[in-house]
Amino acid sequence: MVSRNALEALSERAKAIEPRTLQTEEAAKTSLVLPFIQALGYDVFDHTEVVPEFTADWAARQGEKVDYAIVQGGDPIIIFECKKADDPLDVNRASQLSRYFQNSPAKIGILTGGFVYKFYSDLAAQNLMDKEPFLEFDIRMLDNRIITELDRFAKHSFNVEAIQQAASEMLHINGIKEYLSRMHNQPAEPFVRLIAADRRYPSEGNLTQSRLESFTGLVRRAFQGFVNDRINETLASAMARQNVPESDSSEPGDATNETDRSEGGIITTVEEQEAYEMVKSI
Repeated sequence: MVSRNALEALSERAKAIEPRTLQTEEAAKTSLVLPFIQALGYDVFDHTEVVPEFTADWAARQGEKVDYAIVQGGDPIIIFECKKADDPLDVNRASQLSRYFQNSPAKIGILTGGFVYKFYSDLAAQNLMDKEPFLEFDIRMLDNRIITELDRFAKHSFNVEAIQQAASEMLHINGIKEYLSRMHNQPAEPFVRLIAADRRYPSEGNLTQSRLESFTGLVRRAFQGFVNDRINETLASAMARQNVPESDSSEPGDATNETDRSEGGIITTVEEQEAYEMVKSI
């Protein structure tokens, strides 16, 4: 299991660090990346488990090194490419990481500057690193959803097949969310026609260009109203639960499959987490 306490402590420490004070890559590694690896349950002091400057003899350029490799059974399972804390983390700057995927046994690559972490795999084409990360987060904005995802990468629960299956689902979900975000801001014609086919009345006649433009405005307003309604409903639900006396809460033993309870006793529902992600995206 991943150490929730260690991750939360690291999150608080990261919030207190000014990125400009981490002037070198090594500073970011020592202050943030190594504690992150340790929070996943790996022994950063065991040179056979967490290998710094791991020589990638199987890479395109022999003698190149990854910043860190987490090793199990003699083979790397997760590789890290680290940058300075304030360096951009786009895929074009992950050249080393992408080369390692060509022949490496590792199927998980992490690009990080200590604050932001981007997780890559080779889902689109075997042995070629995907252009888009399947998981991305800022350690300073840690939440229950991220902690749950990180548990897959912990030492005692690591399973590359299960991770890749979950990664594939996350990539699809991220793509769908990106599409819905674009449709929220500027509905595309095929999207508008799809909704119009379901919602237009026969008396309105054919969907001419002028009617299409008019319906586009209706779709945009409806989409924005839907998002606002969901946010308001979730906030109202959360406030209502806050006002319920502790004695009125659910009995011990009630099902909690769809909730996460933090150490402070606060329950966060799946709907609230989705609303948070929705607000952050907007």
